Amino acid sequence: MGCARREQLQALARRALPQQEGGDVATYLGGDQIDNAQAVLERHTVSSADGRCRSCGVPGPCVDHERAARVFALALRLPRRVPGLTEPHRIGGSRSAGPGWFEAAS
Repeated sequence: MGCARREQLQALARRALPQQEGGDVATYLGGDQIDNAQAVLERHTVSSADGRCRSCGVPGPCVDHERAARVFALALRLPRRVPGLTEPHRIGGSRSAGPGWFEAAS
């Protein structure tokens, strides 16, 4: 891209985006979509106990879960992990009593 074109785009960006004192502003597209997809994934998680969607009750991931997962795939991002969301306690899952990752094994 030529210098003149780059300067034009930067001037347009300065006019379009509010500037904060002392720095540049970075914007990321898809923020609302990512947040909405994260909320859908948390609602429509597949239970470890019976393999069903916790919200819909259908076996495996439901249509809403698949759509939300597609948003993350297209954005090249991973959803946030929420420990305990798949209900591992229902199948006897618990934290390991063994040594942690950073402890030396005996």
